Amino acid sequence: MNGLILANMALMWVLAQRAGARWEELVEAMRSVSGTQVSQIIQAAEQAADPGAQLYTRQTIDLGTARTAEELPVAGNTIVVEEGTGTLNISVNGKDKELIPIHKYRLLRMPFSSLYLTNTAQTGKSITLLVGQFSDFEIDPVVRVLVQGSDPGSSLTETPIFRKTRLATSASYAEVTSWTVSDGVQGFLSAIALWASDYDHAQFKVTIGGVEQFADQYMGNSLAMPFDCQLAAGTVVKVEAKNDGTAANVDASISGKEVS
Repeated sequence: MNGLILANMALMWVLAQRAGARWEELVEAMRSVSGTQVSQIIQAAEQAADPGAQLYTRQTIDLGTARTAEELPVAGNTIVVEEGTGTLNISVNGKDKELIPIHKYRLLRMPFSSLYLTNTAQTGKSITLLVGQFSDFEIDPVVRVLVQGSDPGSSLTETPIFRKTRLATSASYAEVTSWTVSDGVQGFLSAIALWASDYDHAQFKVTIGGVEQFADQYMGNSLAMPFDCQLAAGTVVKVEAKNDGTAANVDASISGKEVS
């Protein structure tokens, strides 16, 4: 019987016990199977069945030493990435399983009886995982943004940004509105909205950080484009417009915030 099957058994038993079934019967049956994975699963399931038990264990992994499929003997069904300053790949229930770049995720849900860690040597870096012990477990974090070079203990100031302008277009592109992220802050672009008095003849161009997002675009009606991107100081967000020979008025707006 492999670890994944046992993990699923333990999860099902927690639910059965809460419904009034006898835990001792399944424990005795599982103890007849040898192996450290079984004992880990029994222990974790017993803890999960206790309403006062700790729902997770904290595993802080020093990334200063390189690893290749190094076993971390923990069992559970949930991994929360609490914090991290480096990169770490894990495989679940076997060294030969697909590597998961856990540093890219906030939450991973799947039953497991062991984890295997793989990482390059990253001096001074670490990652902390909260491993759920066969119970429903999730953390909704307070997200905090730090400006590069700022003191992590300092308070942050958010300044709303809204730019809106109307333009009577010509045959050549002209700026409708723009936003340049101020020095020493980080910008967050939320949305760009476009409107025209004559959609058959107005054309738009949008550029973010010198990268053209689109150009020479006609629209059938007004358009609001949501964004969720972080911008470095000095980044320019710009909307331009022109017409194809027939006059048209256009409006454009840019919304976001600056954090300092």
